[in-house]
Amino acid sequence: MMIMYGSTTNFVVFYDSSFTGGGQPDGPTLARGVLDYCEYDLVRLSMLFGGILPPASSLPIQINLVPGPGGASNNLVNSITCYRNMNTDPLGLPALVVAQEAEIFMSLQAKGWTLIGATAKLCRGCLRRFFTPTARGSFPPVIRGSMAPRAHPTRHDPTG
Repeated sequence: MMIMYGSTTNFVVFYDSSFTGGGQPDGPTLARGVLDYCEYDLVRLSMLFGGILPPASSLPIQINLVPGPGGASNNLVNSITCYRNMNTDPLGLPALVVAQEAEIFMSLQAKGWTLIGATAKLCRGCLRRFFTPTARGSFPPVIRGSMAPRAHPTRHDPTG
C-alpha cells in the first residue's frame, strides 16, 4: 500500500508502507528528502531547458518510493518511481529524482534528445552543475560514483 507523505504545488510524494525503518528504509525520511527540494529543483530544471514547464494538465508530478534494487523510471509525463532499499542514501535521492525529471523535460522539449530504452539519464557534468557541493554539502553518491547517470543526447546542449 502506498502512503502519501505530502505535496507541494507541483508534486505529490508517496512511499511504500513497508518502509517502516528498522530493517527497511525509513519512508518518511526518504519522502521528506525528496519533497524538501522538488519545487526548487523544478525551477532549476526549467531554467536549464529554456524556461519550459510541464503543462498544467500533467501536474502534479507523482513521485513513488517503492522497494527495489535501486534506480528509477518515469512515464515521460508526470510519474516517477524510485526503487529503494536499505542501501539508499537519502541525500542522493533528490539527484535521482532530478535525473528522472530531466527525462520528462527532454520529452516535453522535443529537441532531439534520444531516450535510450526507457532510462536515458542526464550527464554527470550537467548534474555536477546542478548539484554543487555548496548547495547541499557534497555531491550525492549517484554523481560521485560509478552509478553516475549518463546522457545519450543527440545534441550536447539541453536547451538547443
